[in-house]
Amino acid sequence: MAVESVADFNANFKPQFLDKGLQDVRPEYTVIMSSVPFVKDSERAGTELKWPVQLSYEHGFTAHGSQGEILDLRAATVSKQQQASVAPFAFSGRTQISEVLLKRAQGNAQSFSKALQYKIKMLQDSMVLMMEQTHLYGQTGLGTVTSASGNVITILSASYADHVWMGSEAMPIEIRTADGVLRGTANITTYDNELESITVDSIPAGVVSTDVIWRAGFYGNEGPGLDKILASSTGSLFGIPHAGAPLWKANQFAVGGLLSFQKVAEGVSKAVGRGLAEKLVLHVHPQVFATLMPDYNALKATGADFKSRIFSTSKEVERMAHGTFGITFLVGSVEVVLLANPFIRKGVAYGVADGELMRCGSTSITYQSSNSSEGENYLRTLDNSAAYELRCFADEALFSTTLAKHIRFSGISLS
Repeated sequence: MAVESVADFNANFKPQFLDKGLQDVRPEYTVIMSSVPFVKDSERAGTELKWPVQLSYEHGFTAHGSQGEILDLRAATVSKQQQASVAPFAFSGRTQISEVLLKRAQGNAQSFSKALQYKIKMLQDSMVLMMEQTHLYGQTGLGTVTSASGNVITILSASYADHVWMGSEAMPIEIRTADGVLRGTANITTYDNELESITVDSIPAGVVSTDVIWRAGFYGNEGPGLDKILASSTGSLFGIPHAGAPLWKANQFAVGGLLSFQKVAEGVSKAVGRGLAEKLVLHVHPQVFATLMPDYNALKATGADFKSRIFSTSKEVERMAHGTFGITFLVGSVEVVLLANPFIRKGVAYGVADGELMRCGSTSITYQSSNSSEGENYLRTLDNSAAYELRCFADEALFSTTLAKHIRFSGISLS
């Protein structure tokens, strides 16, 4: 059916957009939102979701010797299991389009669709981008201040991730001390990936090095992102104490300079020693990926050294493959996918055991409607503005049922 008016849009938005998967569209560069599955069917206890986490193995075994002696069986030593409490966090997004523009386009299906198409796509892409940032850096902030002068804030290189700031003009932010005390708010006017800086309309008073930049209103209102989850080692995470539960901590590897294949192999070996057996996806900043290329080419040129340092058999060397976004290779029996991810900070890299992350909550991205006698209204009129508004909503959190298979590389530099 041709969509020629607001009434047509409201009547056809669900069958023409939502039923065809608009809410599931993800830009390829948003790796978490694109590849980590959303899981809804979990046990709910109030406002939290409950997931069982295995913290130890069974040990009620008896050795009967070579003659099969009749012995008293050892008592059962039941494996340790706890329920993780995962609290989803809700987010909403809104965009507006001029009532005048829509009225001018009414009656012409092509003009009306074009007037709305870019708005719908931009809201969807922007919502996914925001949630990708939150799933990576929730509870740690978007970046750390290294200096502030005039209206320019320079961000610590190790905490700079290009796509965190992509398209950030007009984004409201707040700056807090490392302890979370609010310095003030500002709006971004532009950003510079080369200089690792943002320009704002007005820098709050008292901003100093080590202060942290947040999306306005997100501090205390978002769940732990991947960085917080993998770095957590004291206190508790998702209601499970780290103390007395060695498997409830991710592996840590301090690089202290350029990342190399040797250091990747050393780091991955720590995760192998704690249960990693199959596939690990290693997310690195694109510039860090580029610094690995000389090492990669040198290793390729010296096949014997290449095998001894990273692989164990010639067949494993043959399995090395070039990918569009990364490189796949083996560390022992573990397949490692090295992925250039523009959302990753320059000073860290995240090794994620394949299939262990999930996004869980009541709903992933959906579009909100207001009900009326005429049915569902996805485009709603605004009382004090000559515009219509479209809204989307999500309620989810990032979670992993295991931590021991993941690894966080830190202290990475580009030279």
